[in-house]
Amino acid sequence: ITKISTANEVFHAYFHLAAMWVEPELSRAEHFQEEGAWTPQFQFMNAVESPELSEEKVQVVSWRRGPAGEPVIEWSAKCRGAFRSQFDLGNFPFDAQNLCLTISSQRVNVTLFEDRYDGRRSKLRREYTMLPEFSVDAPALAPREELALGKYATLDITLVAYRRFAYHMWNVFFPVFLLTAMQFSAFAMPAAAVADRLGVTLTLVLSSVAYKYVVSQNLPNISYLTLCDLYVLSSFVFMAAMVLQIALSGISARHEDKDVAQARDLVSERVFQLVFVAFHVMYA
Repeated sequence: ITKISTANEVFHAYFHLAAMWVEPELSRAEHFQEEGAWTPQFQFMNAVESPELSEEKVQVVSWRRGPAGEPVIEWSAKCRGAFRSQFDLGNFPFDAQNLCLTISSQRVNVTLFEDRYDGRRSKLRREYTMLPEFSVDAPALAPREELALGKYATLDITLVAYRRFAYHMWNVFFPVFLLTAMQFSAFAMPAAAVADRLGVTLTLVLSSVAYKYVVSQNLPNISYLTLCDLYVLSSFVFMAAMVLQIALSGISARHEDKDVAQARDLVSERVFQLVFVAFHVMYA
């Protein structure tokens, strides 16, 4: 896996694909001719464009025979391409995504499955998987219920990519946390200083809106909220509530005794502090 684009729901892969089958009509390996030989004619169902194939070849496998001693034929190629996979981003950035390669044979009466002959299994070359944002598990192969009127076999090759969330913790959550916490600095001013208080809170609200825009650039246009969205939007609601409280405190300071208004403002500050702490405890 060379690249995963969350915003486009696309991943790029470079892999070696091989298929083996018994050729009962071939009596001896010496009679095999690559030109015109039967091949599975694979098709990548979720490819963005037709993958690039290199070193494609069809040959007799010298070290393997069928159940009755028949020759075994192998088709193999190196493939490079971009593939679409539907991401579930509800837990972003603490999410794990299935990267699925869906392969189908254009031949009828074909069955596709993982070949585990002699203990061999598909594997991921981690030394060539340079993904700073994800860690990827080894592939799992599973036949899918046949598509296209039940005529063509389909095989899913699935890898699980776990997102490394430290980047988002330090570059999204922590700044928004600080911007929200700095709203409490408004309580250092008298309740009657409405203009100064609103100047502080509204400036911080605008900064948070800018961060929300930055986060949205890394996500596809989805119709549901992610965990990151919930955190940022909850911060907006908290800030809006503080703006409303500051305005009400200013009105109270003009119509009530100064000490009474200051006491009510102190109670409001304690309530907001309690809500702020409780929300983060629940979110964690």
